[in-house]
Amino acid sequence: MKKHRNWMLACGLLVMVSVFAASLVLLLPPQETVGTPTLQVEEIPSSSGYVIKLHDGQIAVFDAARPDTPLRLTDIPATSLRHYDRELLTVGISVATEEELLMRLEDFGS
Repeated sequence: MKKHRNWMLACGLLVMVSVFAASLVLLLPPQETVGTPTLQVEEIPSSSGYVIKLHDGQIAVFDAARPDTPLRLTDIPATSLRHYDRELLTVGISVATEEELLMRLEDFGS
């Protein structure tokens, strides 16, 4: 009889702790991560894809249909890149989607 009562008390305590923990998770607001860098995303519309290449010593984004006028200049200097990347960007790197564009720019900027 005493074993049964102790077992019931332990189960009840476990249920109460579980309910309390679940309520904390559900009721507390999510915490922001401090110090995590974020990529500033700005819309760069293009239906034909993009070309990433060097322009005036910096990485620039061009519309593939108009490769002479940059859509956006970045603040990533060519001098911060590896020699191999500078060679690729001298010719230009074609990307099809904005998602791929943002991933490439993030890679060059890190």
